[in-house]
Amino acid sequence: MYVMDAHMAANKIVLTRELLTSPSSRRGGGNGRSSSNDFSYMGFRSSLHAMITTGVSNQTFYIGDSSGENGRAYGLVNIAAFLAMSVEDSIVHGSCDEVNRDLVGGLLPISNACGQNGRSYEDTNCPIGEEMYTCDVDPTMRAVANDIDGAKAKEGGGDVPPKPFYCGPTSDYGGSTGYWDYVSGAEFGQPPVENGMGKTNVEGCCWWGRGSIQLRGVCAYGKLNYHLGKRAHDEGRPSMYPDVDFCRDPQAVCSHEKYPDLKWIAGMFRWITEVQTYDQGDFNYMNRLIRFVDGGLQDWTFVHGMSGIVTQGCHEPPCIEGVEFDGADRMATFKKTLRLLGLSVNDGSATGRRLGELNG
Repeated sequence: MYVMDAHMAANKIVLTRELLTSPSSRRGGGNGRSSSNDFSYMGFRSSLHAMITTGVSNQTFYIGDSSGENGRAYGLVNIAAFLAMSVEDSIVHGSCDEVNRDLVGGLLPISNACGQNGRSYEDTNCPIGEEMYTCDVDPTMRAVANDIDGAKAKEGGGDVPPKPFYCGPTSDYGGSTGYWDYVSGAEFGQPPVENGMGKTNVEGCCWWGRGSIQLRGVCAYGKLNYHLGKRAHDEGRPSMYPDVDFCRDPQAVCSHEKYPDLKWIAGMFRWITEVQTYDQGDFNYMNRLIRFVDGGLQDWTFVHGMSGIVTQGCHEPPCIEGVEFDGADRMATFKKTLRLLGLSVNDGSATGRRLGELNG
């Protein structure tokens, strides 16, 4: 841990500037004040330490080992993969909360809070054998995502972002929701506009994506609550957040004043439980990670499969019909992250350190 920590600390300035700062902030927008959407290096560092030492149900964030020539490199590449996916899932959008971006009939439905890209988050129940994790859907629950600073975006040369997601009973907004007009930068309540799954309101729809690598749906938040939240505490298990019920307050991931680093913890929770443990068909994530490093960082099918797991739940995307796969962006960000961490990438570039130097 100490060697890895020293290596990361040596690169923290460039990581902060090139990865952990949203594009609009890098262009000079904003007022310099911190917000709930900030992804700080220190928050990442403390969260990584927690998930290395505490972990989830006897599983921890993998940082490699001291055995073998590439032992430490395995861990560094795993960290690079996590950071790259975090950039593409949340940091590049300047938001801990999922952003409304799934156009339906040329419009951005407000009901995209209920699910985007062919998904219905309130219906993502846990599979057979894991039903006990699923959060109950409460139609009276209300939540509002954090604002994306529109002034920051405009000052940085961008467009006014869509209104943050919100949810609540139909009685709060006249029974139906409309759409966000990205031309005028305003929400229109009429006519009612369906999201991709036919939803025209946001009742029971508080389960949008949150975190550095975003958790979505009643199963994901239920698992977080079972392992790290109030349910773990109430049932006598160790809990990192004994006073946070993620099934009653999923917005805590992005907005809890007491735990500002929850956004990182939630992402690492998903990484540990869904990515590191992934073993389907011919793709075992840990085996492919080791093969990628031992092969000299040049088998890019590893990145393609890992990106698919994060975005669509499979290693051979696209696996959700009609959903675009941003694999090229994720590939580019992963390569950039490897270089920022000092690793040589075998795609024609000669920058960075050789793998063996990490264990010296």
